[in-house]
Amino acid sequence: MIRHYYAPRFDRDYRKLSRKEQDAVDQAIDILLRYFAHEIELPHGLGLKRLVGDYWEIRTSLKTRVIFELGNPLGFLLVGSHDAVRRFIREV
Repeated sequence: MIRHYYAPRFDRDYRKLSRKEQDAVDQAIDILLRYFAHEIELPHGLGLKRLVGDYWEIRTSLKTRVIFELGNPLGFLLVGSHDAVRRFIREV
């Protein structure tokens, strides 16, 4: 499995989600990690997209995104709305 960590901001945002949203985030992250470990092909519905530099996003639903930094280890930085992603990009 790919080494990874969850930033404090990610943990804080994650705890604010409903159980259903948390399950969707967990599933999307599991799929992403399995993809990077070359265990599966990337499903189109995950919406993997490069934002800027080494920062990428995946979709967990129509309204929820997960931002991660591609590196070793992989860093999950934020989970939130499209607007939260925009604010994050402006801060980078």
